[in-house]
Amino acid sequence: MLVWERAFEGDPWAENSIGWHHSFFWNNIKDGGKFKNASVAEFWFSRAAEHGSPEGRNNLAVLLLDRAADDPSVLSKAWAELMLSALQMTPTAFGHLGRMLKSGYGGFDRTLLGGLLEAVGRQLTFAQYLGDQADDEEDEVAEDESDPIDTHGTGVRYSRLPIRGYFHIETARNIAGLSDSLPAWNLFWLSVDGAEPGTEGPEAFHCRRDAPGALVESLAFDLDRELGLGVTLRDALRMHPRRFLHYFESADLDSMRLSRSPGWRDRVIRKAKEAADRLPEIAEEDAAKIISLPRKHPG
Repeated sequence: MLVWERAFEGDPWAENSIGWHHSFFWNNIKDGGKFKNASVAEFWFSRAAEHGSPEGRNNLAVLLLDRAADDPSVLSKAWAELMLSALQMTPTAFGHLGRMLKSGYGGFDRTLLGGLLEAVGRQLTFAQYLGDQADDEEDEVAEDESDPIDTHGTGVRYSRLPIRGYFHIETARNIAGLSDSLPAWNLFWLSVDGAEPGTEGPEAFHCRRDAPGALVESLAFDLDRELGLGVTLRDALRMHPRRFLHYFESADLDSMRLSRSPGWRDRVIRKAKEAADRLPEIAEEDAAKIISLPRKHPG
């Protein structure tokens, strides 16, 4: 009953759980068949997907693929949900995308697929780099996240609290899992209102209301665009917010889907100014840094 209550309140984990218990995934569970109801499962997986659950998106796509033989029109929806789940680094979603391509499915945006592969490449590269760094260090010094200056010298955090202070938002938890999370987190924080813990009323950014789709795509694909001054958005988002403002206000934002969201540009400028007034100007540590990756021996 607690799971049902949480599902009706919009908890994506509970919604996905109920969908699971009514889907064909339970075929191998004793007495599981008596709970199967494809319509009910699809309804709850759809709710979980709408609320940003990567598992819900993946599972909804699997249900759609299961009935694609009778209704091929659902393939595009399945692909879209798998792409969103893959953007959140869900391993099984990549497998399903691969199987769709091997089966001959071609109704997809090649640019979007290419951007996804680039995002995965960056994620794997940074994960490998950080793993190599950890092997070289005998003593690991814990980072004090109460300090807005990144102690690794890779940028300035714009939010008042460290990212874990925003874990009531699912997107914050997903961003925290990235190897290079600071630029993505700064863009997210600048782009939304109501993220601060304890925010009440209609402006509160609840865990059940995930980031807009345009923001998710921007976090995956737009961070490495040179939007102006020969500097990528990723590097600009490491700068002190006052320097970021100089970059942002002169940047060409037309290529970003997020730029078409009502009020987004003004919100970013307002919040960047607020962060600039709050954070001290640091001469060295606020500059964008380029991390040179160590050379690997062939083979």
